[in-house]
Amino acid sequence: MKKSIVLEVKNGAYDEYGIHKKICSIVTSSHSTFTICLCSTLRELDLSSYYMSDGRKVTKPIKRILLEHYPKNIVSEVFPKICKEIGELYSPKYNLKAYWGKKELLGSGEYEGRQTCFRDDGENHTSRLFLEAYKRTRCLVLEREGTGDGARCIVYFVGGRNIKLTNFYYNGIKQNYRLFVEALRMLINIPKVSFKEIDDDIGLPIYLNGDGVLVHDDRSFEWPFVRRFPCPHCGRVVNESKMLHSEDASTHYIGCCKDCLGDHEVHGSCDHCEDDIETEDDAHWVEADNQQYCERCYSRYVRSCSHCGYETANHDDWKIINGNYYCETCCRTCDECGTAMPNNDRIELNSGTYCRDCVTTCSDCHEDFLNNDINDNGRCAECEEKLAGEEDSEDESEDAE
Repeated sequence: MKKSIVLEVKNGAYDEYGIHKKICSIVTSSHSTFTICLCSTLRELDLSSYYMSDGRKVTKPIKRILLEHYPKNIVSEVFPKICKEIGELYSPKYNLKAYWGKKELLGSGEYEGRQTCFRDDGENHTSRLFLEAYKRTRCLVLEREGTGDGARCIVYFVGGRNIKLTNFYYNGIKQNYRLFVEALRMLINIPKVSFKEIDDDIGLPIYLNGDGVLVHDDRSFEWPFVRRFPCPHCGRVVNESKMLHSEDASTHYIGCCKDCLGDHEVHGSCDHCEDDIETEDDAHWVEADNQQYCERCYSRYVRSCSHCGYETANHDDWKIINGNYYCETCCRTCDECGTAMPNNDRIELNSGTYCRDCVTTCSDCHEDFLNNDINDNGRCAECEEKLAGEEDSEDESEDAE
């Protein structure tokens, strides 16, 4: 992820949403024979930038459309005036510097040009606390070189290669959100990007006024999990549906429950079944899952490793030995028979790991050997040879006498 880039703005439309209507008005008013029926054809063009994706000016396809319907001499007569008026709808070419700003400076005037409602005594103090605590949000800043003009927005990495932009603030840049999208694409190296406006609530506890854009590339997929947010007051992570809204304006989230807002002592809700947890004794926080469980879900789904005590509800790859659960770190498989065994019950032998059923201790030298290396008398091959050698030496001494 790059820290900053220089973005060349190639004459974007001042008003992207109204650009089609304005160009239609310019074209139809330039000559009495030009009818409004041309507008439906013009709407099929992407007129958001003066230079199109293939490098042509937007006036090129407009002229082609006119020549398909009207005589060449009429089009040639009025088209220079059309080009001049259309050109005035787009900003001049300039450079922007895009970089990641500091969330703690939002509202201070550093990026906005003046203090905004994010100041400490403002209405969105809670949202500011949220931004400072939430690691998956970033502040994206644009600065127009040599002018002091700028803009900023909040970038929210929601998962699934989907990214949400919200809370746009412009300071002297008469551009639209395409600048933020293009800057983000270059900063995080997305080769191909598409985007759409978010009609419903953005889902990010800053503003819920529909001021948002969903950005994704061609590898995006729908995020399958429930979105969870940390409460700015107590820090607990709760489901989006459990966050409380402002009672006066419904513009931002204010916390996870009324008790939290009062004395910051909160029991919250179960992240699995979403039921409220009424007592503190029934609340179980599982660090590995970053989730809170009620007593019922904790006993039903969470398991603790019998060796190290590590607990999680995601224990599908764990081993069950004699009714006890062992995590992957605390469990090994015998190299001889493949049986699972806890670390405290394994035997290291000849650079291998074996269970006790596959290892026998020699009755004479008391060394551990694999079963295949022990004879029927419970002696290892090494001891048998040694003992046989001792008997031979005793026979020789008796013969000498």
